[in-house]
Amino acid sequence: MHTSSSVWEGLLHDLASSCERSLRSVRAIEDPDLQPHRRDAEFRLEAIERDVADALAADPLLGADAATVATLTAPFEYVRRMLLPFLMHFGPDERYLTNLVARLADEAEMAIPVPIVGTFSARGYWVSPPVATLCLPSGEHGQLLTFPDLAHELAHVLLSQPRSRLKGLFFAKVLGTYTSSLEDVAGEEAFGSRLYNQMDLWFEEFAADAVASYVCGPSFGWQQLRLCAQSQNEDVPPWHPAAPAGDQQPERFTHPADNARTEVIALMMEATGHAASATRLRREWEALCSWAPPPPTIYSKTYGSGLLEEVARLATEWCRQEGLTAFSDCAQDSVAAAVDRAWREQLDDASTFASAQARLVANLRTLVEAQQ
Repeated sequence: MHTSSSVWEGLLHDLASSCERSLRSVRAIEDPDLQPHRRDAEFRLEAIERDVADALAADPLLGADAATVATLTAPFEYVRRMLLPFLMHFGPDERYLTNLVARLADEAEMAIPVPIVGTFSARGYWVSPPVATLCLPSGEHGQLLTFPDLAHELAHVLLSQPRSRLKGLFFAKVLGTYTSSLEDVAGEEAFGSRLYNQMDLWFEEFAADAVASYVCGPSFGWQQLRLCAQSQNEDVPPWHPAAPAGDQQPERFTHPADNARTEVIALMMEATGHAASATRLRREWEALCSWAPPPPTIYSKTYGSGLLEEVARLATEWCRQEGLTAFSDCAQDSVAAAVDRAWREQLDDASTFASAQARLVANLRTLVEAQQ
């Protein structure tokens, strides 16, 4: 007698088929530059395949259910979105950008798994440290001005390594004392506790900005200014979020306020010998944000000047202890130096920069590809 399968069992069979198709595609990849990531994808997909087979072989009285399907589908979706597209769409420009990222990491002395680069992002630069993939918008191979953000994304990978102690140092030596001192802010006794919890996300961005500033120098500050100018939204002033998340939409609180981030970048410039650039960055930032109303009083509690100064101080010490290469010490043929030249030419004479950038891009690409 035939017994019909449940909907959930059918979805598990479909997931097994999806894993099998993906594994066939992954195993067919022969590009030597992709082998570490190919092996990682194969390992992850095989593990999912085994788990699905175990679920299908389980006691039928227990049966598959929605929770089982969701639990087993989540890791597959992660691989499908965060790793497979990078392997399946890896052309000459992605290879160049991957090699450029590897060179930047090597020059900065970042001991990390070097990401492979994809060029299909619809939301700026983003990185997935667990699978070492870095996604950029299409066309990034033809310019230089946004490349300081590569150092920011590489910093996320560096800071995610088990040996990284910067976040722990900040929480133990700085944040705990600071938030404990905030007894009653805007009538809320729990403000300090809420800020402490929020910093679990925000400090990662502050730290990545600080490391990128250390490695790339003033060019990271100019890229921050450029990015904020291009994405300016009158509904979101530069001091938003002025306070940690409460009942508001949490997705708008994943990053700290651009005001505060820019100040940390300026502080890092000063700490690494670029005080004049820091002064100019603050002046240009003030002009960019002149449209916005002043921040609410609570902003100064969320981003106390002493707190931001401690972020920069700790980050500078940590970068030196880690042996990272400061921008002031980078070689003239380094990626950081090439990007700095591009920004200086753009700031000196924007009207002729298009032709200058084409020359600089060609020179850098020749240098990167000659190394392979």
